[in-house]
Formats: sequence, C-alpha cells, structure tokens
Amino acid sequence: MTRVEWAAELANRGVQPDEIAKKLGIRRQTARVYLTRARKSGISVPYGDTRRSPTLEHNIRAALKPHAMRRGISPLKLAERLLEHVIQADLIDAVLDDLESNHE
Repeated sequence: MTRVEWAAELANRGVQPDEIAKKLGIRRQTARVYLTRARKSGISVPYGDTRRSPTLEHNIRAALKPHAMRRGISPLKLAERLLEHVIQADLIDAVLDDLESNHE
C-alpha cells in the first residue's frame, strides 16, 4: 500500500489530517497533499475537517469509544456505520421498538 493509499484509508476511517500526519511521520500539509492525490486518482476521500460534522452526546461517545478504538475509527464514524447497517438491514423498528407505546 502506498503512502497516498494509506492516508486515504485513514481518512475514510475518520482520522483527521493532523493525526494522519503523525501516523505517517509527515507534515500535516503533506498529509493533505496525499489526500488530494488520492481523490485525483479516483479514491473516495472525505473533504474538509470532519470535526465540523454532527457531534455525539458525551455519554454516547463514551459508550462507543472502546468499540471504535478496536476498529481504528472515531466514535462518530462508528455511529455512522451502525446507522448504515441498521438502515440497510431494515432494523429501525426492531431496534427502537417504540411503535406500540405510541398507539396506547
């Protein structure tokens, strides 16, 4: 795996450019250049600073953090993946199980 591909992989796991730079032993600007190169080569890489994305309540973030760390992603990225899987498997009603109480 090239450094550009590695940087893109980390970015797709929710790792910020500052942290990518630390992990690869490069400057932050070089990490950003790698991400731009990855995009130009057709690799899907998120744009911008994902820290500006929606945030999680502190207790939810804390509960997800150990699971996210084991997967090498952020708690926010794990929450996103969980939601994707719940939606794809059509499990929203099974997970929430709140419809019965609304009809009483």
